[in-house]
Amino acid sequence: MGRNPKQRGGFDPVGLGGAKFGKEQLTFRLDGVKESQRAFLALDDKLKRSVTRKSVNASVRPAVKMVRKLTPRNTGLLRRSITHRVKSYRKGGILVGVVGQRTGGSTKAFEKAAEKAKGAAGRGGLSGRGVAPPLHLVDQPVEAHTIKHSQAELSAFTGKEQGSLVWKQSGRVNYAQEVDHPGTSGKRFMIKAAILTRNQCLAEFKKKFNAEVTAAVLKVARKSAGGAK
Repeated sequence: MGRNPKQRGGFDPVGLGGAKFGKEQLTFRLDGVKESQRAFLALDDKLKRSVTRKSVNASVRPAVKMVRKLTPRNTGLLRRSITHRVKSYRKGGILVGVVGQRTGGSTKAFEKAAEKAKGAAGRGGLSGRGVAPPLHLVDQPVEAHTIKHSQAELSAFTGKEQGSLVWKQSGRVNYAQEVDHPGTSGKRFMIKAAILTRNQCLAEFKKKFNAEVTAAVLKVARKSAGGAK
C-alpha cells in the first residue's frame, strides 16, 4: 500500500461494497424496477454487462464523496488519494463497486497537496515525502507495535544522524531510530460513509439502471429496424 501515488497503475481496495466498504459489505435489495429487470433479461450478455457496469459506477459516486468528506485531514493527501473502481468477478458475471486508495497514478490536486506537504517545515513520515498514508492504517484498528527506521532512507529523507523517523509534538520536531507505537482504534470512516449513503447509492443505481436499460432496448430496436430494411 505504501507505493508512491505518482507511479502509474495500482489500486488498494479498502473498499466500497456492491457495495463494499473496508472489510465490511452492505447488500442492496433492488425493488421497484420490475419492468426494467424484464427488459434487462432480454438483452444480450454484452449489453447486460455494460448496463450493470454503468449502474454500479453511478451508485458508488455518492459514497466516494462521503468518504472524502469524512477522511481525517492534515495534509489532504489521504483524502485526495481516495477513488473508486468497478471490479469484475466470475468473467463479468458479478460487478462490484469498490472505494479504496489510489496507489498509482496521480491527479493535479494530489500533486499540489504533495508539494505543499514536502515543503512544510518539520514534516516527516510518508507525508513529508509527498506520499499519502496507507488508508487501512488510518481507517482500521492498529495494534501496538515498534516502528524502526530504514537506514537506506536516512540521508535522502532527513539528512539527520539521529534517525529517519520524524514527528512533530508540542511544536517540537523529533527524530528517533525507533519508536513504540501505542496502536489506534481506527477512525472507521469507511463504514460510516457506507451507512450514511446506503439509500442514496441505491437510488442512484436504480436511476442509472432504468436509464441504461431504456437506452439499450432502443439501441436493439434501432438495430433490428435497420436490419429489416
